[in-house]
Amino acid sequence: MGLPILRAMITCSNYINGKWIPLSNGETIESTNPATGEVVCTAPTASLDEVQEAITTARMAFESTTWAEDSETRARVLYRWAQAMRDKIDELARLLTDENGKILADAKGEMGRAIGIVEYYAGLAQNVMGKTAISAPNYYSFVLREPMGVVGIIVPWNFPAVLMVRAVAPALAAGNAIIVKPASYTPGINYAMIKMLTDLEEVPHGIVNFVAGKGSIVGAELAKHPEIDMVALTGSSETGKSVMKAAAETLKKVSLELGGKSPNIIFGDADFDKAVRYALKGAWMSFGCQVCYSGTRILLDNKVHDKFVEALKTQAESMKLGYGANPGVDMGPVISQNQVDICMDFIDVGNKDAKLVTGGFQVEEGDLSKGFFVAPTVFDDVPVESRLSQEEVFGPVLSIFRFEGVEEAAEIANNTLFGLAAAVWTTDINKALKLARRIKAGTVWINTYGRLPYQAEMGGHKESGVGIQYGEEGLNEFTQLKHVGIDIGD
Repeated sequence: MGLPILRAMITCSNYINGKWIPLSNGETIESTNPATGEVVCTAPTASLDEVQEAITTARMAFESTTWAEDSETRARVLYRWAQAMRDKIDELARLLTDENGKILADAKGEMGRAIGIVEYYAGLAQNVMGKTAISAPNYYSFVLREPMGVVGIIVPWNFPAVLMVRAVAPALAAGNAIIVKPASYTPGINYAMIKMLTDLEEVPHGIVNFVAGKGSIVGAELAKHPEIDMVALTGSSETGKSVMKAAAETLKKVSLELGGKSPNIIFGDADFDKAVRYALKGAWMSFGCQVCYSGTRILLDNKVHDKFVEALKTQAESMKLGYGANPGVDMGPVISQNQVDICMDFIDVGNKDAKLVTGGFQVEEGDLSKGFFVAPTVFDDVPVESRLSQEEVFGPVLSIFRFEGVEEAAEIANNTLFGLAAAVWTTDINKALKLARRIKAGTVWINTYGRLPYQAEMGGHKESGVGIQYGEEGLNEFTQLKHVGIDIGD
C-alpha cells in the first residue's frame, strides 16, 4: 500500500509579546517525517536577542498584569484552550504522527491525554491554597502560595503534546508567565497547540511566549538568565545536568524529568499472557521504545524464562513496521538517522555481551528505506554491567535478565543510575508490595505497565529527575511559599 499524501508543509513563527515574529536572521529548522523523509514544518531559529526579548516581555507581563491574581480568568482560558484542541484533535493527531513518527492511534491517544491534563489543571486553577496558623496570642501567620514568576519550559520531541502541557498547564494555572521552547524535531505540533492558546483574547500579551531555536542558544539562555525564576525540562539526564549547572548560577528552581532504564519484573506466578502483551506495550515498542519510562529491562523468573522469551520473540517478529498514518502498522520509525546509529551501536554491544533473540538490524525494504526504521530487537542473558543494561537506548532494543527470588530481582532492578519507573508481575500481593518498597523508582506498577493518571503525582529518583509532575503537587511545583506574619496587638 502506498504512503498517504502528506498535508501542506507548516511554517512556524516565534511568538513574543502578543505578536508572531517574522523570520529575522535567515536561519530555520526543518522538521521531517521520520517515516518518509518529507518536510513537515519550517521553524525559525531564534537569535539571542529574541530570547532575551521574550524573557523581558514575560517579566513585564507577570509584574504588570492581573494574571497572577485572576484565577477565574486562568481557569477559563485553560478550559477554552482544551476545547479548542478537542475540536481539532484529528488534525493535531495527524500532525503529531507526521512530525514525530508514532502510529496514529498513539498520536490520538497522546492528544486526548494532553487535553485531559489541561482540563484537570483548569479545575485546580481556582484552588491554589495556602494556610493560616495561630502560633501565639494576637499573632497570625499566613502562608501564601504564590507563582514562581517567569518559567522557561523546554519540551522534548518524544511526547511533545503531553510533555508540553504537563508543564504549561500547571504553570499557567498557578499564575506564571511562560516561555516555551519546542524540540527541533517537533516544533510544528507545539506551534499549532500554542497558537490555539494565544488566539484566546483573555491571555494577556507577554504571559505566553513561544521561542523555537537551538538548545545552545534558547535553552542555555532560559537556564542561566537571572530573570527566569524556574526551568522545567523533560529530556536526557545529560541535558538535565547541564541545565541544573547553569541554573545554579542564579539559584533558580528546576523541575527535571529525565532518563530511565526501567525494569519490568515477571514472576513465575504472573498472568503469563497479559505479562507478555505488556512486555512490548510497556516498552512502548509501537513507538520504538522512545519513552523515558519504557520497560526495556525485562527481568524473568527462571521458572518462565524460556517460555516467555519464545512468546516475546513471536510477538516482536509479527509487528508490522511503517508510516504511522497507514492502517495496520504496529510500529513507527525512530526519530532520526542519528537515533538509528545509536540503536545500532547498542546492538553491536548486545551482540558482543549477550544472546540475540530477534531483530538487530536497520530495516530498509521498499518504502521503509525512506525512513528511520530499526527492527524490534531482543537480547537475552544480558550482563548487568553491560552498557545495554546501564544506559538508555531510546530505541526498540529490549534486554532480558534471569532472576531467582525477590532479593535477586530487587538487586538487578536497582543496579542502574536511573530510578524512573518499574513494574512487578505476580499474583502474590505481599511479594509485590515488598518488592515495590525495595525498588528505587518514582513509580512502581503492579500487574500493569505505563498507566500514569494525571491526577496522581510522579517523579524520578536517582538520576531520573528532580521535582514532581502531575497531580496537585505538579501544580505546587510551579509555586513558592511566602510567610506573612501579623501582630494584631493586645
